[in-house]
Amino acid sequence: MVYYDSKDMNLISKIVIGVSIPVMVIVGLSFGLQMYDKTIYELEQQKEKAPSDLEKKLPANFDIREQNIAWNIIKSYKGADDEGSNLFDTITTQIENAYPNEKILQHRDTILEISVLYIQEQKDVEFYEVKFTFQTYDDVREYIWDVNIETEEIIPINDGARKMMNIVDFYN
Repeated sequence: MVYYDSKDMNLISKIVIGVSIPVMVIVGLSFGLQMYDKTIYELEQQKEKAPSDLEKKLPANFDIREQNIAWNIIKSYKGADDEGSNLFDTITTQIENAYPNEKILQHRDTILEISVLYIQEQKDVEFYEVKFTFQTYDDVREYIWDVNIETEEIIPINDGARKMMNIVDFYN
């Protein structure tokens, strides 16, 4: 049997305390970082699921299935490489950048209109014109594309639509 005097006990307790405090700090930091990572992950997931300010102002669905298809082709277009931001996010970013000191998408005078019209059938291929109009208290921007819903080909019709597609194609 080993007996310790008070000096030895004092030394042993200092060693135990000296070792246990850093272990508790490491465990605590590890747990805290796991919670932090989980919180960031959950926030990112919520952000992905939550509609943007622009999406909140858009119609939920069109009357005809083909109109929904044409609109979804436009807003989800990610360029020839199918990577980076989509066309809808690019338009949103460009609009927000034009009004850096305002929450223009939440502004009560901001009006968004989307129309999807059947325009022609050529050799059994249907084309739809997708028009996205964004109006603020001091500006109106219009983007027009023709969409082949069978091949998902998108043809920009005006300069605004061409500019947005170029950003998606070449700068994303």
